[in-house]
Amino acid sequence: MVQESLRQINLLLMALISLVLVGCATGPTLGTDTVDTVDEPVKLSSSSPANSLLQQAQQARQQGQYAAAGRLLERAISVSRSAESAVLYREFGELRLEEGQARNAEGMFMRALRDAPANRRWQAEIWQLIEQARQQQGDTKGAQAAQEKRQQLQRL
Repeated sequence: MVQESLRQINLLLMALISLVLVGCATGPTLGTDTVDTVDEPVKLSSSSPANSLLQQAQQARQQGQYAAAGRLLERAISVSRSAESAVLYREFGELRLEEGQARNAEGMFMRALRDAPANRRWQAEIWQLIEQARQQQGDTKGAQAAQEKRQQLQRL
């Protein structure tokens, strides 16, 4: 009786492990219509606390107050929801690019891509900004690679 129960538990465990492994092997595939055709909106909710900080940062940036804009964006990122951070990192990257801090800008743009929603047009715009940052750094090969990524996204 005990051996039979152990055997049944063993079979259940093997079946469970098999199901888990099958699930890992059949994850989402890039190139399918469900992944590539999604164009989620890329914006902050007007009710988000990060939205107000973003607007203040944009105003500070327009006035040439880059340090203040950076501090406001840091605060916005700290209070943002995960879906909003991509917008904030892009804005931060554009600020750094404008300041001539191309390496820092590229890092911000990469974070924006990491958190980016499934919106090919928006992602292509980020790759274009990465291309600019790499050009400013004198990284011709890197800029070319970014350009290819952008073009690939635009063709989808």
